[in-house]
Amino acid sequence: MVKGFNLNTLILIAGLSLLLPGCARQPVYVTEPLPLPVRPLLPSVYAHELDCISNDTYQRLVTRELQRRQYAETLETIIQSTHKEAGHGE
Repeated sequence: MVKGFNLNTLILIAGLSLLLPGCARQPVYVTEPLPLPVRPLLPSVYAHELDCISNDTYQRLVTRELQRRQYAETLETIIQSTHKEAGHGE
């Protein structure tokens, strides 16, 4: 045993060390609103300009555009959610 410390003192120190972390402040996370970029003005593509591509290529092009649009809308939703949550913490 360490000189100057008895068993009761060691138990007291151990008990206090277990209680102290509960007294510490919990971290507070603040979300800053993310900037929402302006949607770009996309150039038009007309049906007659796509006549020279195969139906398979056309379908892949349409699918690609739909997936990109959905991805952009998902990101916009995430960005807009940071704007809504910013006012709740006040």
